[in-house]
Amino acid sequence: MSTYQHISFSINDRTARVTLNRPPLNVFNIEMMREINGALQECLNLHELAAIVFEASPQTRAFSAGVAVEDHVQETIYQMLESFHDIFRTLDQLATPLIALVDGAALGGGCELVAACDIVIASERARFG
Repeated sequence: MSTYQHISFSINDRTARVTLNRPPLNVFNIEMMREINGALQECLNLHELAAIVFEASPQTRAFSAGVAVEDHVQETIYQMLESFHDIFRTLDQLATPLIALVDGAALGGGCELVAACDIVIASERARFG
């Protein structure tokens, strides 16, 4: 299993966990999106997985506040879009159920990730937009 800077990734009891950990709001930058896709790529051939769970680290205040504004510039827009779309291309290849545990805001690209999941469990603090 790879080591990541902006996420944690683990597999226990047939469940893969992708924990978003880029405080304070889990804003997706290009590197973080590549890490999410890398973790999902690790799951592709693990047919024994019962589920893949997306959640936010307790040190953060949101599930995700979306994609980083600084990546929406001419110099990086292609890499930003490609890394974001790669996540969904990989999700589309997975036959494993996807679960989002949402506590706090899921905005923009964070809300899109939640919408791609099969099951969403939201706390009373969850907000979507």
